[in-house]
This record gives sequence, C-alpha cells and structure tokens, in this order.
Amino acid sequence: MARHQDSRVSFDVPRDWEDRTVVAYAAPPRDDQRATSNIVVTRDRLPDDEDLEAYVARQAEGLESRLRGYVLKEMEGTTVAERPAVTLSFSSNGPSGKLEQRLTIVALPDRAVASFTLTAPATEAAQAGPLFDRIISSIRFGKAATGQTS
Repeated sequence: MARHQDSRVSFDVPRDWEDRTVVAYAAPPRDDQRATSNIVVTRDRLPDDEDLEAYVARQAEGLESRLRGYVLKEMEGTTVAERPAVTLSFSSNGPSGKLEQRLTIVALPDRAVASFTLTAPATEAAQAGPLFDRIISSIRFGKAATGQTS
C-alpha cells in the first residue's frame, strides 16, 4: 500500500487510488460576517475525450446549474506557473449574500488539472481582487506536477 502523509496525519492508501486531496484556506471572520474570503484547491483528471477548454466549459455549465444567481462575467485563457490555464470570473448568491468568485483551472502533465477557486463576499471584492491576483501569481508546481524528472 501507498502512504498518505502530511504535517497532521498519515495513513495507508491502496496503491492504485488517486490522490484527490483538497486544500482550503479561509480568512478569519469578523464578528458581523458569516462568509469570508477563501481559496479551495482541488485536483482532477481530464477525461480521455476532453481537452482543457472542453473540461472548463463543462465545469462552467455545472456551476450554472448548481449555483443560485450564477452570472459568468469572463472566461479567459492564461498561464499559471508556465502551464496553460483558463480563468472564469463569476458571481453567485450564497447563503449570506452575493459572492464574487474566480476559478482558475491549470493543465498539468498526464491529463491532470488543478483548480483554484477563490471566493469573496461581494462587499469585499474590490479588496480581494489584488489578493487573489497575488495568490495565483505565487503558484509553483513541484516536479511531479510539471512532468520534470530531475
């Protein structure tokens, strides 16, 4: 068996299982806040019949069907850490009010993708925008994620 290990926990995992680890960070809430700015990172694989653009289009359709008040504002191709990527900017209605969100999906080797979803309450969107830019610009991928062997 393979072993999952991070700074807080380790456990055995069947060798053929895929690591679908999710990373999430959130800003500390103020007393008057229910929702705070946050980032959630997920991993996935492109199906054999999809390229990055088709995968992103399918994800956008899924967001539209799952999120109340979903409005796609922009979809643009970009690069993140020298990898091809697509960023969606959109808004939706959360339980505590309107949210502004960015979803950046980055293509990795072996048909893997990393998705970075950044969310802020609409009232904090102007402040969160530069912070989100900084977070995305700080992304670096390890050798395994870039296809490098040495």
